[in-house]
Amino acid sequence: MSEKSYAIIGGGVIGSAIAREIRLNNLGDVVVLEKEGKIGMHQSGRNSGVLHSGVVQAYLASDVNSLKVKMCVEGNRRARRFCSEYDVPYRDCGTLFFARSERLKKELEAMLSRGDSAEIEGLRILSNQELLKKEPSLDTGFETSALFAPSGAIVDSLALLTTVADDARHLGAKYILDFPVTRIEEEVGGFALYSGKEHEIFVNHVINCAGLYADKIAHMMGAGLECEVIPFRGEYMRVSGLEINSMAYHVPDKKFPFLGVHLTPTVAGGVIAGPTASLSFGRESYDKGINWEEAKEMLKTQNFWRMALRPETLKLYLKNRKISKSEKAFLSEVQELAPSVKLEDLSPHPAGIRAQIVDRRGEMRNDFIVEFYPNSTHVLNAVSPGMTCALPFAQYVVEGIKYCENNGRAPTQKELMNT
Repeated sequence: MSEKSYAIIGGGVIGSAIAREIRLNNLGDVVVLEKEGKIGMHQSGRNSGVLHSGVVQAYLASDVNSLKVKMCVEGNRRARRFCSEYDVPYRDCGTLFFARSERLKKELEAMLSRGDSAEIEGLRILSNQELLKKEPSLDTGFETSALFAPSGAIVDSLALLTTVADDARHLGAKYILDFPVTRIEEEVGGFALYSGKEHEIFVNHVINCAGLYADKIAHMMGAGLECEVIPFRGEYMRVSGLEINSMAYHVPDKKFPFLGVHLTPTVAGGVIAGPTASLSFGRESYDKGINWEEAKEMLKTQNFWRMALRPETLKLYLKNRKISKSEKAFLSEVQELAPSVKLEDLSPHPAGIRAQIVDRRGEMRNDFIVEFYPNSTHVLNAVSPGMTCALPFAQYVVEGIKYCENNGRAPTQKELMNT
């Protein structure tokens, strides 16, 4: 047996990448505890399969040298290389960001500048003629401009997760399925993790990658007390009869961490539109149902009310509620990018739910949040582009664990970024 043992709560792409990284560093034994009967049932398996170029992250960030921007740019490169090496289905299709007004065209220039500063390769603004040639199925109109990011890619996200997990297993990590962690007790030398009354695992170090329940696991251990997960459901639709070569986005709104309805080709063929960003009254309410216990818990928090009472949040909620409930409203969003699409072209596609961390000020946090302790680590916020960033982010987390264990204190983000 190794001297050190680690339990990772959550077998999504972040948890699996961290398990793989721990074994690559030969730090000790690793067990991944997944509450479902198979991995990929939630955020890692319910997304649009996008490997982001980093342009959006650079545009929205206050600093293009921030952790999230660096992770996204590096993560894009490493994810594409990983997919090539391990035969994970992916395609370099590139991303287009459309602008139809003079104000938004100026924002394209800002996106280009910020992307260049973040060292994203190949960015350029296309002429109208180039745009029409590249995307003949998108009737963009003569006044439209678009920024093209060639490193944007699409991937089979479930295949990527499965391959990362398989590699972690090959390196010695163990996965235990159907193990929802219901209790954690601190003992001499580590923690006992319980699932029900009969199942118990003892480890020296707990790594919380529980996604939609990351705040609850953290609170069990006295961590992340400023943070609450507020779930937002993302609705998707399949779009039949539409052929596009690249992903098609609007210029993002700086007020929110959501990118709005966009068009994404898939590696299996076809196009999906979405996601919306509707408040979900349940962390796994994919069918729009209400989990009354979770809804009541959410409505009791000051985090929720300070977020909800902001005028811009109310505007976002009302718009997305309308899009979520009305196929015609959803169609209108799609037609802003592809006017030829008709209502009969749309059909349901599985929804996803975003684990959005909101702090006590009511701020929707768009940065990565990790809390390091000598015997536990809590990944509280790793929202989009979490999948894109998974490999370098796992390395960042493991370096933080090593630093904390060696120095008896949590590293600063600057200290870790310099390692």
